Amino acid sequence: MKVKEYYIEEIVKRYAAGESASELGKAYGVSLGSILNYLRSAGAPIRSRGGNHAAKCVGQKRYFIAGRKNKWER
Repeated sequence: MKVKEYYIEEIVKRYAAGESASELGKAYGVSLGSILNYLRSAGAPIRSRGGNHAAKCVGQKRYFIAGRKNKWER
């Protein structure tokens, strides 16, 4: 299913606000690849996998612990 043109602006705004491309795909009933293509065609900067990391880690400190399986600790 192709998303209507007037939804693409809304998708870009929601993505810029921090919603993941995967969540948007589920909301609009299209694949992750389609959402990423819509964002690229609109000129939106694509975040790396893992989402808006800075927004999720506000107020948290993460430390690298060498030699542990789980290298990140809060």
